[in-house]
Amino acid sequence: MDGGIAAIIAASLGAIGAAIGLIITKENKTSEFRQAWIDGLRKELAELMMYYCCISDKTDPEIVSELTDKINFAAASIKLRFTSDNPTPSEDELLQLISKNILATKPELSPQVFRKRYYRHSEIILKSEWERVKKGERKYRICVMVAVILASISIVIPSIYVLCHIKELFELLIN
Repeated sequence: MDGGIAAIIAASLGAIGAAIGLIITKENKTSEFRQAWIDGLRKELAELMMYYCCISDKTDPEIVSELTDKINFAAASIKLRFTSDNPTPSEDELLQLISKNILATKPELSPQVFRKRYYRHSEIILKSEWERVKKGERKYRICVMVAVILASISIVIPSIYVLCHIKELFELLIN
């Protein structure tokens, strides 16, 4: 193999490897942000349920007002996390549950039924987001596959070269 061609191939593989490394690093950072998003959502969902449970037995108007403010803030925070053009069915259902049972003056469901549905949809959302983090974005998975292929090529090609020229290489080493 000509030295110039070998250098070009090595430089090309190095550039591709560096680009893949950048993408993988960026995707890892995205996964960290997504994990923080999941943790924040979990905290907001728990706080909203805590305030909802606390307000039911309070009669002091000042305490009720304070809890109502906290409920409204937590509900708004959750809603803002789901702002998208096409929410999942569970996100949509959870927002409807909050709107029609916590924020409404007359809840549609009994507290027991509401809590059961609230937890079920919360779990579905959190689990699907976690699966997304665990799996990685499509671009990340493609880059990992390309990196594995490039690593394999960088091992196979020199190995083939060595096997095909073993006699010359051995003579070169002896002399």
